[in-house]
Amino acid sequence: FLFFIEINIFQKAFSKGQYLSKKLYHMYARELMLAGQKEDFDEAVAFFATGLSDDRRTLEEHQEAYCVLAKQARLSRNAVEFFKWTTKNLCTQPCAEICCELGYFYLEQNDVQEAMVWFTNARTETQAILDARAAKKIPSVMLAECFEIMAKENEFLCDYYMEQANEMRKLAEEGNEESVN
Repeated sequence: FLFFIEINIFQKAFSKGQYLSKKLYHMYARELMLAGQKEDFDEAVAFFATGLSDDRRTLEEHQEAYCVLAKQARLSRNAVEFFKWTTKNLCTQPCAEICCELGYFYLEQNDVQEAMVWFTNARTETQAILDARAAKKIPSVMLAECFEIMAKENEFLCDYYMEQANEMRKLAEEGNEESVN
């Protein structure tokens, strides 16, 4: 319930033309990434797209916007917009959230190998900027799912892939995520 109140506050402020401070901008992006539904992302597109053309917004705020806009595009199955936002992030300062979004995208395309590349990047090569779980827990769980898919598809390596899946699940459970403020 609290999530919907916060989202309504941000949406009302935007509709009235009010400028959100860097802290409130971050809070809005974070709330979306933590608990937003497709409809919430759809409603947030104009706000974050507008923020990208605002000279007062920092690179950090742009990175947050790329995360929100990429997730909205993936949820809407809009590949052109999805790659527009993910590549902008990758060309500046890649973050774990974008790597996870790329992993989800490729998993949805049934490209398990490519999904694994991006979930591994999220887990080992980047840092989270909005959702601390994106740096360890989420990619570990998703890598476990990828290994399970591979186990079903390859009888010869089934045991090996299931061992890898179990290892990733253990890592996901161990993940003591630090808060992203």
